[in-house]
Amino acid sequence: MDGFAFVEITTGGAAPGDTLPLILALHGLGDRPESFVELFDGFSGRARIVVPRPETEYAGGYSWFQLERGSLDSAGPGIAARADSLAAFLQGLLTRRPTRGKPIVTGFSQGGALSFAIAARHPDVIAAAVPVAGWLPESVRSGRAAGASVAVVAFHGTADARVPVERSREAVDALGRLGFRTRLEEAEGVPHAIPRSVRASLHSALAQLCAEQAR
Repeated sequence: MDGFAFVEITTGGAAPGDTLPLILALHGLGDRPESFVELFDGFSGRARIVVPRPETEYAGGYSWFQLERGSLDSAGPGIAARADSLAAFLQGLLTRRPTRGKPIVTGFSQGGALSFAIAARHPDVIAAAVPVAGWLPESVRSGRAAGASVAVVAFHGTADARVPVERSREAVDALGRLGFRTRLEEAEGVPHAIPRSVRASLHSALAQLCAEQAR
C-alpha cells in the first residue's frame, strides 16, 4: 500500500473493523516494525496502530534516511522526503481503514525526527505528533502556520548523548512560534531509550489524544 509494508494492530479491545483513531508509529534506526509494535503492549486506548517499514536495510533492521555520524542536520533532505512520502501513505491509508478523526503520528529517534517533520510540513494531514528523542533540522520546516489545531507533545531524556535534549527544545520552540500547541516532557537522567517510565507517559499522552479524536 503506497510503497510501505507495515504491521497493523488494534488496541484497547477494539476489533480490526471498528472505526478507530489511527496512530502511525515510526521506529528508530536499525529497528523493525515487528519489534517496535511491542511498544504498545498494554496500551489501553482504543486505536489502530500502523507501523510501516522502510526499504533500506540497516544492522538487522531498517533505516528511514541516511544519517552521517555526528551530523543530525545533514539528514534534512532525507527527513523531508520521507516525511512527504509518509504523509501520502497516511492519506492513502485513510481511504482503506475506518478512521475516527485525523491520524496521530509518533516515533522514536529517526521516527521522532519524522514525527516532527510530518507536523511541520503536513499539518493538515494529522491531529497530533508525539516525537520521542527526535529533532527537526531547520531546512525541513515549511514555515506554514498550523493554527491551534495540531498538538505536538514531545518526550526526550536529559541524558541522551545521541540526540541531545536541546534538539527537541529547539523543535518545540520553532513549532510553537508557528502556532502549534506544543509541550515537551523531559525525562531526567534518561538516555537514548524508552524506559518503562517514559513508556507510561507516552501511553498516557497517546490515549488522551485518541480520546480527543474519538469525540
